[in-house]
Amino acid sequence: MLSSSVDQLKGRLLMKGLFGAGIVLLLAGLLMLAAPMIRYTDRHKAVDIGPLEIETQTERHVNVPQTLGIVAAAAGVALIVTGRLRPESRA
Repeated sequence: MLSSSVDQLKGRLLMKGLFGAGIVLLLAGLLMLAAPMIRYTDRHKAVDIGPLEIETQTERHVNVPQTLGIVAAAAGVALIVTGRLRPESRA
């Protein structure tokens, strides 16, 4: 009896974890579709002579493939659906 309740608890925790991971993947996929390019600034010291410092700034772009966003969103939906299913109770 105690073993079956422990198994049920483990099953519920697994399902909640799958549901949470699904939400994260779905949001990440939608974010990738909404913003297909990530921009960041790369800073380097060009000159460092005593009190004189000169930095260069370069703006960089990373393109995120649209397919990656679609796959992440679809995987998130699949995990959400799987996490919402009830684990089979073992008799």
